[in-house]
Amino acid sequence: MKKRCAILTAFDPSAFKGGIEVYTQQLVNLLQARDVVVDIYHLDRLPGPAEESGSSTPWRSPFLHKLYRLGRAFYWVDHQYDFVISHAFFGFGYFPPRIPAYTIFHSTHAQYAEENRELFSQDWYLEVRSLFGFGAERLSTIGKKVIAVSESVADEARTHYAAKLISTAPTGVDRSIFFPRTNRQELREKHAIPQDAFVGVFLARWDLDKAIDVLEQVITRTTDVFWLLVLGSGASCPLIGPRLRIVQNVDREEVAERLSLADFLFHPARYEGFGLAMVEALACGLPVIAAPVGVMRTVGQDPLFRSLLLPPYSEGKERAIVAAIHAIDRLRRDNKLRETLRQAGPALVRERFDHRRWEMQMLSVLDIAVE
Repeated sequence: MKKRCAILTAFDPSAFKGGIEVYTQQLVNLLQARDVVVDIYHLDRLPGPAEESGSSTPWRSPFLHKLYRLGRAFYWVDHQYDFVISHAFFGFGYFPPRIPAYTIFHSTHAQYAEENRELFSQDWYLEVRSLFGFGAERLSTIGKKVIAVSESVADEARTHYAAKLISTAPTGVDRSIFFPRTNRQELREKHAIPQDAFVGVFLARWDLDKAIDVLEQVITRTTDVFWLLVLGSGASCPLIGPRLRIVQNVDREEVAERLSLADFLFHPARYEGFGLAMVEALACGLPVIAAPVGVMRTVGQDPLFRSLLLPPYSEGKERAIVAAIHAIDRLRRDNKLRETLRQAGPALVRERFDHRRWEMQMLSVLDIAVE
C-alpha cells in the first residue's frame, strides 16, 4: 500500500513562489518519485472544519491564529496519513500529534529577532521572539522530529527551544542549473551589462533584515563597481543610477545566468538560517562576500572562504561596511584569488550541498526506502 503524507504550510505553492514554497514543491517531487501520495494543506485549503472562537483570538497575531486553526483542522483527517510534515511553526496547531510528525526549520524566529532587534520596534521584537519563536515555533518541536536546514539552525533550535529530536539536511542546489558558465561575454550582452565592468550582484529581498542599509553604503562608496540587484518579494528598491541595474522575480535559470555574468556576490544579511543565494553563487563559481550567517558559519571555517567574510555586526555596522569595500577591492585586483574561488566554490557545493545529497538525507530522515 502506498504511503500517504500531508504537508502543512501557510501558502499555496502553486500560487506563491517564495523560498518555502519552492522547497515544498521540491519535497513533493521527491516524495511522489518514491510513490508517496502527498496532500498539501494551507490557509486557503483547510483539511477539515476549523475551530471557531467567535470574534476573539487567543493569539495576538491574526496570522498565527489562522495557522492555529489549520493545525487543529488537521485532526479531522490525520488518521488518513502515515506522517505529516510542517514548515517552521506553520503546523503548530497540530499539537500534540497523533501520527509521526516532522517540522522543517529553515530558521528560528528567536535568533532572527535577536539579530535584527536594533532595526525594529520593541513590540516587533517581543512578538517575533516570544509569540512566533518561544510560542508557536517551540510548540512545533514537542513530540515532533525536527529537520534543520543547517547546523546553525539545529544549534539554535537546541539552544532556544530545547529541541532534542533533530536531524540536519542541508538544502540542496540543483547543479544542472547552477554551475560555472564559460560564456560570460555572451550573457553580459544578453542582459545589457557592460563587458568591461567589474560586476557585483545582490540576490535577496529588498528588506532591512537583508542589510540593505549596508548595501546602499557599499554601493555609494564603490564607484568602480557595476551593481546588479536581483530582487525577490519585498519592498521596491528606490535606488537609481548609471552603475545600477535592477531585476525582480526572475526564474531560477535567469538567476543562474546573472550570477554567472558577475564577478562576486555581496550578501550582507544580518541573519540567515541557510542562505541559499550564497550557495547558488558558489555553485556558479562566484566569490561570496558575506556576513558570517547561515551556512557561511561552517563554510567560513575554510581559510579561503573566510578571507571574504565580514566581521559580525556586533562589532559595528561601519566596520562591516569598510570590510566589504576592502574585500571588493581585493577581488578586483587579485585575479589569482578569483580563479581559485571559481574552482573551489563548485567543488564545495558538489561535496556538501548537491541536490541529490539532500534527497538522500531527507529520505533517510523520513524513513523512506532509498534505492
